[in-house]
Amino acid sequence: MIVDDEPEIAQGLTMILSTVTDHFIEHFSDPFAAIAAFTALPYDLVISDVMMPELNGFEMITKLKELSSSTSFIIVTAVKNKELISNSRKLGIDHIFYKPINLSDLEEGIDLAFKRFSS
Repeated sequence: MIVDDEPEIAQGLTMILSTVTDHFIEHFSDPFAAIAAFTALPYDLVISDVMMPELNGFEMITKLKELSSSTSFIIVTAVKNKELISNSRKLGIDHIFYKPINLSDLEEGIDLAFKRFSS
């Protein structure tokens, strides 16, 4: 699952990652729609932006973690500060990637997350 309030980013990441991985990927521009989809069927991995209106990525991830403790989380953000890193650690975020995203690094982060599921 990819969640970013900018539809072009969510769609673009989905298209790119769909071609370079063999994983099923859905994207959402609305964190509430993402929570509804996740409630119906939890995802193994969620890649989310942090700064979103109405519900930020950390708030959304907190809700998703209540639904599934086995999901891995990756955040993407343009913000670089200690508070973001601290919040990520507290929530157990697996990886942080900064925009503009280096796709090969993101691919590696996804592969590491999925290796965790197969162990």
